[in-house]
Amino acid sequence: MTHTDSDGLALVFTDEEQQLLTEHRIAVHRGKIILNAQPPITDAQVAEIAKFFGEPVPETLIELWNVAYGGELDYDLNVPLGEHAFSASFRELFYPGSNGYRGLVGWIEAEQEMAYEASLEDGSAPKDLRYFPFGGFEYLERFYVDTAADSIGTVMFWARGLPPAWKGRLTEDTHATVCKDIPSLFDMMKLDVDPRTAEPKSYPSGLDTLEAIDRLRSSSADLAARLEKLLFESIFDARGLVTENNFDDSPQLVEAGRLGWITAAQENDEGLADALLAHNYPTDRVIRKRATPLTYAIASGATAVANRLLDSGRPLGTGVVIFVKGADVELIDRLVSADVAFDDGSVVSAAKAGDVDVAVAIANNARRSGEWKDIKTLLLERATRERDTANKLEAKEMGSYATADEHRAMAEGLETVAGLL
Repeated sequence: MTHTDSDGLALVFTDEEQQLLTEHRIAVHRGKIILNAQPPITDAQVAEIAKFFGEPVPETLIELWNVAYGGELDYDLNVPLGEHAFSASFRELFYPGSNGYRGLVGWIEAEQEMAYEASLEDGSAPKDLRYFPFGGFEYLERFYVDTAADSIGTVMFWARGLPPAWKGRLTEDTHATVCKDIPSLFDMMKLDVDPRTAEPKSYPSGLDTLEAIDRLRSSSADLAARLEKLLFESIFDARGLVTENNFDDSPQLVEAGRLGWITAAQENDEGLADALLAHNYPTDRVIRKRATPLTYAIASGATAVANRLLDSGRPLGTGVVIFVKGADVELIDRLVSADVAFDDGSVVSAAKAGDVDVAVAIANNARRSGEWKDIKTLLLERATRERDTANKLEAKEMGSYATADEHRAMAEGLETVAGLL
């Protein structure tokens, strides 16, 4: 059977290999491996699903379903949503009868119901479903294909917002056009880190695929090696790109710069930061959620990278410091002098870590972003919460990433800072 790689070239599997792939529920489309792959769509299923379309079923969707009429994906995919760099969870390819929150037909019917309710609200006549859901993650994120004649095949994305308390995260329902068609969507999918070398506890994308390939290896070492090679070809070498290329605003280098700054912050890598600066990679764009390179470095404890950015004299964007880790008062003073804005959460994070002088410096001197509560009251409220958590942990009424003693230490830090304000 023939599949296609990321360049549209043929990947040919023998009948025996195809049988093994089917037994292990693996398929390949545009060079990307599909897990839990469902059998290809039949003519009867095409006719059944076509009833939901007001327009012809987009050909690129049929091409995907001819490989696997549903399954699971294990790659990274960044989708810009306005000023938010969103890491989309394109984990599911919906199919009839799936065990998720809804199967394919269920998601279609849910969209139809919402479209009908919208028509009642604005007094318009009900319309055929234009945007067809075909994948995503549970009820939180969905990908759609446009069926309108003048934009058929275009891929749209919708994400559900979190409550406002999730500072820095997407806090309102948002949608955006992603790319011109499904092949382009699959070409955008990649591995941001090598799953072989990433920290296992971080559960990197690609790990599930590696495990599926390992299960296949006992049946065919050669076929497993070919799939493994295919998977590793999707690893995005951001470090190599930014250290060898000057920034030119091409999609590849935009993404390389974004991931390069993230890596520099996560590893506090001054050398990588210097390379990004030397090759003119932007310092003022959002790189993750709503964070810029500077605010992400501050949140990651990458003080060396933060100082490099402040030394550069380059535009640093309008990012807000929401979380502070490992900073000293000197760095806070530099941020204040650079007119960087701080959220009240930055005071809380420093106080919980026991960085009393840092928390006080922010509270007294920083330019404030958003509506700060009375900071002393906020700190005391959080201290009470930490002590309650400690008590519940000891009573085995809840779990936590920290011990009861650690939560009490956080409470003491919060109370100490509150007493100094």
